Amino acid sequence: MEPPARGEIPVRTAEEAERLVAVAAYQAVNAERGADLDHMAAIAAKLFRSPIALITIMAEERMLITAWHGTGLPDVERVHAFCAQTIRSGTPMVVPDAACDLRFARNPLVTGHPGIRFYAGAPLISPIGGNRIGALCVIDTQPRPMLDEDASNLLGSLAGLVMDRMEMRRLEGERRDAVARFTRVTAAMPGAVICADHENRVTHWNNAAEKLFGWPATEAIGSPADRILPASDRASHAARLLRLAENGGPPEHQPMEITLQRRDGGIFLAEMTLACWKEGGGRTASAAIIRDVTQRRQAERRLRHLAHHDPLTGLANRVLLSEALQRSPRSSPCSMIVLDLHGLKHVNDAFGHEVGDALLQEAAALMERCIDQRGLLARLGGDEFAVLLRGDAEAAAAMDRELRESLTSEVFRLRGQSFHLQVSTGRATAPGLQADSLLANADLALNRAKALGRGAGVAYEPSMRAEYQARRTLETELREAVETGAFTLFYQPQVRLADGHIIGVEALLRWNHPRQGLLTPGAFLDVLESSPLACRVGEWALEEACGQAAAWQAAGLALRVGVNLFAEQLRQGDLDRKVGATLARHGLPPQALELELTETIVLRQAASELEPLQRLHALGIRLSFDDFGTGYASLATLKRFPLDRIKIDRGFITDLGEDRHDAAIVDAMISLGRSLGMEVIAEGIETAEQEAWLRARGCELGQGYRYGKPMPAGDLLRLAQRRNAA
Repeated sequence: MEPPARGEIPVRTAEEAERLVAVAAYQAVNAERGADLDHMAAIAAKLFRSPIALITIMAEERMLITAWHGTGLPDVERVHAFCAQTIRSGTPMVVPDAACDLRFARNPLVTGHPGIRFYAGAPLISPIGGNRIGALCVIDTQPRPMLDEDASNLLGSLAGLVMDRMEMRRLEGERRDAVARFTRVTAAMPGAVICADHENRVTHWNNAAEKLFGWPATEAIGSPADRILPASDRASHAARLLRLAENGGPPEHQPMEITLQRRDGGIFLAEMTLACWKEGGGRTASAAIIRDVTQRRQAERRLRHLAHHDPLTGLANRVLLSEALQRSPRSSPCSMIVLDLHGLKHVNDAFGHEVGDALLQEAAALMERCIDQRGLLARLGGDEFAVLLRGDAEAAAAMDRELRESLTSEVFRLRGQSFHLQVSTGRATAPGLQADSLLANADLALNRAKALGRGAGVAYEPSMRAEYQARRTLETELREAVETGAFTLFYQPQVRLADGHIIGVEALLRWNHPRQGLLTPGAFLDVLESSPLACRVGEWALEEACGQAAAWQAAGLALRVGVNLFAEQLRQGDLDRKVGATLARHGLPPQALELELTETIVLRQAASELEPLQRLHALGIRLSFDDFGTGYASLATLKRFPLDRIKIDRGFITDLGEDRHDAAIVDAMISLGRSLGMEVIAEGIETAEQEAWLRARGCELGQGYRYGKPMPAGDLLRLAQRRNAA
């Protein structure tokens, strides 16, 4: 681009007008020389081995030289300034020999003093709007080669450092102006206003602060800001300030109550509104507006605390939580998070309720620190807590994750012991709901989280309400089914693939529903497993299956019967005793019984709750791992527990002949089972081709519709007698 003619003033475009506004912001504080900018010019000159280096600001008509090295120049008319071209280009510009460059050959800076021949400049780009306000340039009175890419990039980086320093100057000027305005405003305020720097030293102390605390401003400024705190509170207040600074200050500058101390040692209750911000260099400063509310708050707190707080943790209770929600604006969203802590019951049982209560208090304190005035934390009872916060679903999800991560990562140390907690959470968000409705929705989400396993967090969905009603109805019907004996067992044959003989059966639960007819477990098992009825139904199924196996043996048919376990049976802790008593009642040898358990059941139990399985295996009762390959830690489970058989899930068998991935997985599971000395049985076999494929790869046993659907005991007896006689 050709330079403008001598004396021509650049056109005042909107872009140029914006640039000049940015220039004005730096001109006042950077036009005067300073050792810092001169030093940076010297660094540039040394790095590029140039006799002259300049830092310039380009005003409307003149180039202002704010720092230099080597030689000083007066301010230059803009039309003669090399830096004007650099600013217009927006990138580093190099002129190897100005005397040979048509743009500059007649320039008085070339033909006269200082006789510029070589020029290299990089624009100074303001962080505010990206405006190019000036340049850093290196100059030589002798021609020089063109800069290579690395040198050009280095010059641009140095220009960025210069701009950083100029920005610091600008901000310092703004700060001085702001302080002057702030001082005038706070002088007329009735509340005490105290400001502190990053070292917690007082920088401002208004008239009201003098009257409230007794220190004059001349003595207070420069002293530690925490001198107004009782000595016992200073450490906790410093930690609170640090958290507030990291989070950008309290939400909406909400006031907080704090105990303060006057110069004469008198203690009083105050209301403090605190603000934190970042100053130059990323340092944190703070300001507080303080009012004495001692008498007013004392009376209110005494009465309110008795009725609205949990006596153990000191947190809000359900009443206070409900009141807080009722006061929240109906037009804006608010959210509820309900938390259920896992592991406290075990602590109470093993170490006593005193330790359990202390752990609960520690967990509550951790949650309070995590929330830090962003919401209201309440204890609903037992190990259940709730958080109410003003915010949408996104804010609730962020808070949910933060709470779960904080609780699960913390190691609680009490009386020489280390404790870990797991937590499940449910959350709900809606504007204008009553407290009970929002809390009920969050509770429904919590129930879903518990069903997914410890550590899960779930958001409420409207479908959960209908599912909850359906679940309640199903629970009532299941209770009636247990009382009226509406359950029955069907048996599906398990065959030896080598000869097709039936060598065992799996006992499968069925429900004779009064209106829907015979139901398979898929219609009710999920509800039953999470119900207290699970243990009763599981014990009934064990009794029924063992009795049937004994009857078959009396008829000359020795079949091993597999019975599925419920998680609740393991949690009771006496499974081995009950199984042993059942076998004895029916005169059934241990080898005739196989207990089937899924990986999910095993993983959700504490190690101590799995000890009955070890004792059962020692008695000769076989243990089978059902639905192998569908869990999350199957190989680890195989290694940890005394299993005799793995059952390959039907999902891998269905497409065995068509899906090479399924085939590879099944082949690997068969090899793994054989390597570990376990029997392998494949579920879901329906075709001769599937059977042949499995038999060829060493799978010993099979189960599926090819050999028979689940059937009543009498039908199974006749089928087994017929097949085994062949």
